[in-house]
Amino acid sequence: MDATLNANKTLSGGSITHVGQVFFDQDLISLVETKEPYASNTQELTTNAEDNILAGEAADVDPFAEYVLLGEDVSDGIFAWLAFGMDTTAVYNVTAAASWTSEGGVENENAGAGGGGGGAPPNGTAPTGAPPS
Repeated sequence: MDATLNANKTLSGGSITHVGQVFFDQDLISLVETKEPYASNTQELTTNAEDNILAGEAADVDPFAEYVLLGEDVSDGIFAWLAFGMDTTAVYNVTAAASWTSEGGVENENAGAGGGGGGAPPNGTAPTGAPPS
Protein backbone atom coordinates (compact mmCIF):
# COMPACT_ATOMS: atom_id res chain seq x y z
CA MET A 1 0.00 0.00 0.00
CA ASP A 2 3.07 2.25 0.28
CA ALA A 3 1.91 4.04 3.44
CA THR A 4 3.66 4.59 6.76
CA LEU A 5 2.09 3.49 10.05
CA ASN A 6 2.83 6.31 12.51
CA ALA A 7 3.47 5.80 16.24
CA ASN A 8 -0.06 6.99 17.04
CA LYS A 9 -1.53 4.28 14.73
CA THR A 10 -2.47 6.75 11.97
CA LEU A 11 -1.33 6.43 8.35
CA SER A 12 0.63 8.91 6.30
CA GLY A 13 1.56 8.79 2.65
CA GLY A 14 0.27 6.20 0.22
CA SER A 15 -3.36 6.16 -0.83
CA ILE A 16 -6.60 4.57 0.28
CA THR A 17 -9.90 4.48 -1.53
CA HIS A 18 -12.99 4.94 0.62
CA VAL A 19 -16.50 4.22 -0.55
CA GLY A 20 -19.21 5.43 1.75
CA GLN A 21 -21.74 8.09 2.57
CA VAL A 22 -21.65 11.17 4.73
CA PHE A 23 -24.82 12.00 6.65
CA PHE A 24 -25.97 15.44 7.83
CA ASP A 25 -28.71 16.19 10.32
CA GLN A 26 -32.14 16.86 8.85
CA ASP A 27 -32.21 20.50 10.05
CA LEU A 28 -29.13 21.30 7.94
CA ILE A 29 -30.48 19.39 4.95
CA SER A 30 -33.78 21.29 5.17
CA LEU A 31 -31.92 24.61 5.42
CA VAL A 32 -29.77 23.83 2.36
CA GLU A 33 -32.88 22.78 0.42
CA THR A 34 -34.17 26.39 0.68
CA LYS A 35 -31.20 27.67 -1.37
CA GLU A 36 -30.64 27.49 -5.12
CA PRO A 37 -29.96 25.30 -6.98
CA TYR A 38 -31.43 22.87 -4.42
CA ALA A 39 -34.71 24.80 -4.04
CA SER A 40 -35.61 24.26 -7.70
CA ASN A 41 -34.55 20.61 -7.76
CA THR A 42 -37.50 18.41 -8.72
CA GLN A 43 -35.91 15.14 -7.59
CA GLU A 44 -37.70 13.77 -4.53
CA LEU A 45 -35.66 14.14 -1.36
CA THR A 46 -35.05 11.08 0.80
CA THR A 47 -35.25 12.33 4.37
CA ASN A 48 -33.10 10.87 7.13
CA ALA A 49 -36.21 9.21 8.59
CA GLU A 50 -36.76 7.39 5.25
CA ASP A 51 -33.12 6.46 4.62
CA ASN A 52 -32.59 2.74 5.32
CA ILE A 53 -28.83 3.03 4.83
CA LEU A 54 -28.68 5.73 7.52
CA ALA A 55 -30.81 3.59 9.85
CA GLY A 56 -28.37 0.69 9.44
CA GLU A 57 -25.34 2.88 10.08
CA ALA A 58 -26.92 4.57 13.11
CA ALA A 59 -27.56 1.20 14.75
CA ASP A 60 -23.82 0.87 15.54
CA VAL A 61 -22.25 4.33 15.34
CA ASP A 62 -23.03 8.05 15.14
CA PRO A 63 -22.82 8.52 11.36
CA PHE A 64 -23.52 12.27 11.29
CA ALA A 65 -20.92 14.86 10.37
CA GLU A 66 -20.43 17.65 12.88
CA TYR A 67 -20.57 21.11 11.33
CA VAL A 68 -20.62 24.86 11.84
CA LEU A 69 -21.90 27.54 9.50
CA LEU A 70 -19.15 29.83 8.23
CA GLY A 71 -21.35 32.91 8.44
CA GLU A 72 -24.84 34.10 9.26
CA ASP A 73 -26.40 32.10 6.41
CA VAL A 74 -25.82 28.59 5.08
CA SER A 75 -24.93 30.24 1.74
CA ASP A 76 -21.77 31.55 3.43
CA GLY A 77 -20.51 27.97 3.63
CA ILE A 78 -20.26 25.04 6.00
CA PHE A 79 -17.24 23.54 7.72
CA ALA A 80 -17.91 19.87 8.50
CA TRP A 81 -15.85 17.06 10.00
CA LEU A 82 -16.12 13.43 10.97
CA ALA A 83 -13.86 10.66 12.17
CA PHE A 84 -13.80 7.16 10.74
CA GLY A 85 -11.49 4.18 10.69
CA MET A 86 -10.37 2.07 7.76
CA ASP A 87 -9.20 -1.51 7.55
CA THR A 88 -6.24 -1.25 5.20
CA THR A 89 -6.27 -5.01 4.62
CA ALA A 90 -9.90 -5.19 3.42
CA VAL A 91 -10.59 -5.63 -0.28
CA TYR A 92 -13.90 -4.58 -1.81
CA ASN A 93 -15.26 -4.77 -5.34
CA VAL A 94 -17.41 -1.70 -5.89
CA THR A 95 -19.61 -0.90 -8.88
CA ALA A 96 -20.78 2.68 -9.38
CA ALA A 97 -24.55 3.23 -9.61
CA ALA A 98 -24.00 5.87 -12.30
CA SER A 99 -21.27 7.74 -14.15
CA TRP A 100 -21.06 11.33 -15.34
CA THR A 101 -19.95 11.69 -18.96
CA SER A 102 -19.70 14.57 -21.43
CA GLU A 103 -23.24 13.63 -22.55
CA GLY A 104 -24.61 13.65 -18.98
CA GLY A 105 -25.37 11.02 -16.38
CA VAL A 106 -25.46 7.34 -17.35
CA GLU A 107 -27.07 4.79 -15.02
CA ASN A 108 -25.24 1.50 -14.52
CA GLU A 109 -27.93 -1.10 -15.22
CA ASN A 110 -25.85 -3.76 -13.42
CA ALA A 111 -25.61 -1.82 -10.14
CA GLY A 112 -27.60 -3.04 -7.16
CA ALA A 113 -29.51 -0.90 -4.66
CA GLY A 114 -26.92 -1.65 -1.99
CA GLY A 115 -27.29 -1.56 1.76
CA GLY A 116 -30.87 -2.76 1.74
CA GLY A 117 -32.09 0.16 -0.35
CA GLY A 118 -31.88 3.78 0.69
CA GLY A 119 -35.05 5.07 -0.91
CA ALA A 120 -35.09 7.57 -3.73
CA PRO A 121 -31.79 8.33 -5.50
CA PRO A 122 -28.99 8.57 -4.70
CA ASN A 123 -29.04 5.00 -3.41
CA GLY A 124 -25.46 3.97 -4.37
CA THR A 125 -24.08 0.46 -4.25
CA ALA A 126 -22.67 -1.50 -1.37
CA PRO A 127 -19.19 -3.03 -1.39
CA THR A 128 -18.93 -6.77 -1.91
CA GLY A 129 -16.69 -9.06 0.07
CA ALA A 130 -16.23 -9.53 3.79
CA PRO A 131 -16.81 -6.41 5.90
CA PRO A 132 -13.90 -4.98 7.88
CA SER A 133 -13.52 -6.41 11.37
